Amino acid sequence: MIKVKIVKKNENYVAVFCEGHSGYDTFGRDIVCSAVSTLIFNAEIALNEVLEIGAKVKTEEKTAKISILLPVLSEENKKIVQTIFQSLEISLKRIEKEYKKYLNLEVENENV
Repeated sequence: MIKVKIVKKNENYVAVFCEGHSGYDTFGRDIVCSAVSTLIFNAEIALNEVLEIGAKVKTEEKTAKISILLPVLSEENKKIVQTIFQSLEISLKRIEKEYKKYLNLEVENENV
């Protein structure tokens, strides 16, 4: 099962953590892994290559882990970044709804 945790602070997205394999199908044929990976990597590309905000990205191929940690954002980028993460969350929820046995999404909000 793929486990994704999206972290918010005061309703603002700050990080996403993803790990595991879905087990839906064999490597290279697993549509759930492919969909989740595509969404996560697309968010990273939007953040770091398009907006150039310098989000910290860590990957571990052996354990199928990826994390994206957002830096302190300028007001100019804050709304755009929040929109990217909101889109990611909605997309993952749709996949989770269809493939509950293969994807678990947790959204955590810390009010500080």
